[in-house]
Amino acid sequence: MNAKKQVIFIAVGVALLVGLCVWGYTLTKDNPPQEASVEVSETTSENATAVSDGATEASETTVAETETTDTTTEETALDEGQSFEKDGEKEKKSPAKETAKPKATKKPTADKKDDDTKKKTSSKSKKTSKKTASKKKNKKSSAKSSEKTDSKTDGDSGSGTAGATPSQETKKDFTSTLGGITITSADAACEVSGKVATIKKAGTYTMSGSASDGQLVVNAAKTDAITIVCNNVTLTNSNSSAIYIKSADQVTLQLQDGTKNTFTDGASYALASGVTEPDGAIFSQEDLTINGGGSLTVNARYLDGIVSKNDLKVKSGTVTVNAKDDGFRGKDSIQISGGKVVIVSELAHGMKTTEDADSSKGFVMISGGDTSIDAEKDGIHATRDITVSGGKLYVDAKNESIDTDGKFTISGGTAILDGPKSENHASLTCAGGYFINGGTFLAVGSSTLIKAPATSSKQKFIFYKHKVELPTESRLFIRSSAGKNLIDHTTTRKFQNVIFSSPDLKSGKYGILIGATHLTDVTVD
Repeated sequence: MNAKKQVIFIAVGVALLVGLCVWGYTLTKDNPPQEASVEVSETTSENATAVSDGATEASETTVAETETTDTTTEETALDEGQSFEKDGEKEKKSPAKETAKPKATKKPTADKKDDDTKKKTSSKSKKTSKKTASKKKNKKSSAKSSEKTDSKTDGDSGSGTAGATPSQETKKDFTSTLGGITITSADAACEVSGKVATIKKAGTYTMSGSASDGQLVVNAAKTDAITIVCNNVTLTNSNSSAIYIKSADQVTLQLQDGTKNTFTDGASYALASGVTEPDGAIFSQEDLTINGGGSLTVNARYLDGIVSKNDLKVKSGTVTVNAKDDGFRGKDSIQISGGKVVIVSELAHGMKTTEDADSSKGFVMISGGDTSIDAEKDGIHATRDITVSGGKLYVDAKNESIDTDGKFTISGGTAILDGPKSENHASLTCAGGYFINGGTFLAVGSSTLIKAPATSSKQKFIFYKHKVELPTESRLFIRSSAGKNLIDHTTTRKFQNVIFSSPDLKSGKYGILIGATHLTDVTVD
């Protein structure tokens, strides 16, 4: 072959080779390798499933959380669903990028349609999950709302304002009526049956008004404390006590400031055969205390005025007792620490205690207030000690002013005793003696049975017996040598004996005078 033909043959071969290369490149560009396409398709399918599963999982999670608490909102469920979708998209894009590195990785139309279909399916699944979660949430919220409505309905069936919180509710007082008397309380109702009103629970009860025939009874638990506020109340019972305290821990009669309160019992009691109690206008089986700034008048037409089978205490207020028999009777004790007390006993004692089995009980103690007693028998009759440590005590008694199985002691305050009516009694009869340790003390009476104060008394005293009996309504003076009157008292009984003591009494000479008449001089060591 000549050289020219060889050159032509080589040129044609090179041209054919270039053409084949161009044709192959074009074919590869327009038709990517089937293997890569399938891998992307599979990856896309897997990621679409992951998105769908993520939406479903988000839906289930949201529903579960909604059932656990009604505070999870629909937006929380959507956020969780979106987070799953984003994770799926990352997984979808990453493998496709690694597998199809060549630029000629354009997806076939069929695969694109499949991918769009799967995306729509995933989106639909997500929307369905959201709707399901929303429906379950609404159902849960509806059920909870129904429970609240039922609860409110149940609450409305009781007392109080419907739908109001406890702080918004207005607590109303319980009100009871006994004749013309109104009894109110914020603690409990007072039950009324016929002419009897009964307090059965602890609390404070206010009485006001008037009833001509009725009775207030306290019959509560032994642990209950009762306060009865007397606000201008007048109560009369025709055949028993006006107030009868059967059971409680303690009862207080509180006299409203500036008010006048009166309690009156019947002249005869309708008691069962063999029953002797109650026997006082105000009768208590339990501790009884009187206080307040008002006044209390007790008219005891049957027997005793105010009775306590335990402790009887007066702390304040003005208390006046007009009694057929004993004015005050406290079995365990009578204690006066304040107020003003006026007792008139028509047939018996002014004050009386009766407990004799227990040596710590049966005493009378006056530590304050202003007490006046007018008694047909003893002024104060006690089974244990009688003490005066403060306040004022005046006794005008037909028998003994002070009569005790224990001892009498004055250490403060003032005690004046206008002596007995007859020679058969003394101003003081004290089994344990009487002691003057302080305060101001005066006793005038007969001289037959009287004894001098105990020599161990801590304060100086005068003990004087006159030769003859001195007249009633004598104005008695005890005067120092300097002309100072230590006592000025008008007697209510004939008397022959004088006992006097005062912190002002010192060693020296003192004169005893009746009016302008000088009876005698006495020397105090």
